[in-house]
Amino acid sequence: MPPVKLPTLEVAVVIPVKGKFEDLALTLDSLDKLNSDFADTVVVVDGHQKEIIDGLDKKTFKHIEPTTILNDNTRGSYYSRNRGYKHTSAAYVWFIDSGVEVLRDCKAALKSVIDLELDYSGGAIELAYPQSREVEIIDILTKLTEFKVKRCLQYRHFAPTANLLVKRSILDQVKGFNPTLYSGGDQEFGYRVWKAGFSQHYIKQLKVSHQTRSKEELYLKAMRVIKGQYDVYNIDREIINNPLSIKRMVFEPISIAKRSYVVSKLSWRFREEFKKYGFSLWRTLHGIGSYLWLHAKARWVVFNSKNKAHNY
Repeated sequence: MPPVKLPTLEVAVVIPVKGKFEDLALTLDSLDKLNSDFADTVVVVDGHQKEIIDGLDKKTFKHIEPTTILNDNTRGSYYSRNRGYKHTSAAYVWFIDSGVEVLRDCKAALKSVIDLELDYSGGAIELAYPQSREVEIIDILTKLTEFKVKRCLQYRHFAPTANLLVKRSILDQVKGFNPTLYSGGDQEFGYRVWKAGFSQHYIKQLKVSHQTRSKEELYLKAMRVIKGQYDVYNIDREIINNPLSIKRMVFEPISIAKRSYVVSKLSWRFREEFKKYGFSLWRTLHGIGSYLWLHAKARWVVFNSKNKAHNY
């Protein structure tokens, strides 16, 4: 008896990728487990990534059939997302990052968004501790303070493109992402969507999981984010204040310190994690200090190179 064909879900999944194939494989495997007949699954490979191309050629799936698009040169994730969504005609486009794991509740959440005809929906991003190394204080702080999607939507009018579902018609109307940006494009795009009068929503059940980053990875991410914020500031100063102003240089580390202190002092989740991993007071203070230092250092390095071409 032939397998029953599921009704097509009018959602195209777009995944830009530049990095390790194992991260992409994790994401595609989790999509496959949803057992949903997506309209399209589009993987956009940014630049010459032989490991990824070879891995995709060898890998098979039960429920998805990824289409691969290749960028001749490294053009950035927002350029890649534009190429990906233009490849499909589905009513909705779901942008997710390579390396995230899609959780099973997403299937019902996707259907709800489509049934309600929501314009722009940011999903939850749950941070998980890595399996390949020891958990550090910096992992706990990151898990409790980063990827606050609901707050981003409420106060900054955007959701991270690690988990973003948008009507295709809106992408066409606002002309997609700014392809010149290598970072900060999610904020710039979300602001244009909000400015055009479209509704923005936080969908808690549309959830993906992402591993916390090591200290070195966090530093590189902080550099990339600050560079991107500065680029966005130069495009439209209504979107964001200058991230490299003297005021931000002085008060941003203080703001991060305050947020870290509040989390560590008041959060029962922090205390539970502290007990679970048995951190000493010295190790805790050292971890918090490292977290603050890497953000302050990244901001200072970008400040000193702000007039140079940004190498992402």
